[in-house]
Amino acid sequence: KKILTSMASIGLKVVNSTIQRKAQFAISDVEASQSAARCTIPALFIHAIDDHFVPQLHTLRVYQKYAGPKEFLIVPGDHNTLRTGG
Repeated sequence: KKILTSMASIGLKVVNSTIQRKAQFAISDVEASQSAARCTIPALFIHAIDDHFVPQLHTLRVYQKYAGPKEFLIVPGDHNTLRTGG
């Protein structure tokens, strides 16, 4: 788990620096729930019960502010659990 966390941290730093360089803003300045209030296309929000990478509260905040048709599912597993079609 520590290796995955370290890899994710490095990946986020690379993504953030790329966005900063190309789009001239920091990804940390983006508040998803504010943008969600302007979205109107149907959306499915899925959160894994044991996900400790993305807090469930964050997913719920975005879901609650989402303006379009929406569904929220809580699924077993963690952030990286392989999900198969059913």
